[in-house]
Amino acid sequence: MIKEMVEAFVDAKMEGAEMSVALYRGDSASYQVAISTTLSAMAGAMRSLLEVGPSPATVRKARE
Repeated sequence: MIKEMVEAFVDAKMEGAEMSVALYRGDSASYQVAISTTLSAMAGAMRSLLEVGPSPATVRKARE
């Protein structure tokens, strides 16, 4: 799972390289808040999916 997560992270950063560079240029406090907020949102959504036992179609939609 970690390997796939790292690969997805790298792919996302390379797809949006300009956006990533812009985010890194901001002050570190704002960047930490953005990271924390994003991770919390992702974790909450994933927990909700896991608790209901999603169908394959729902998992595909979650990836989009």
